[in-house]
Amino acid sequence: MSTALNVGKGLLKLVWGLFKITLLVADAAINISGNNKKTPRYNELDAIELFHKAAINPKDYEDATRHQ
Repeated sequence: MSTALNVGKGLLKLVWGLFKITLLVADAAINISGNNKKTPRYNELDAIELFHKAAINPKDYEDATRHQ
């Protein structure tokens, strides 16, 4: 009985370790695929205010106010 429990615990540890590795790889894949999205330099409200004051260029304004 003790041997069966030890084998079961060993298998459980192995499965848990493989599960954690799978989650780590999946998380890395999701993060890497999301890196192609460019974060705007200004948030939308600041961009509107600064654009009306002519403090930022039109490209930065367009990037900040583009809705995804």
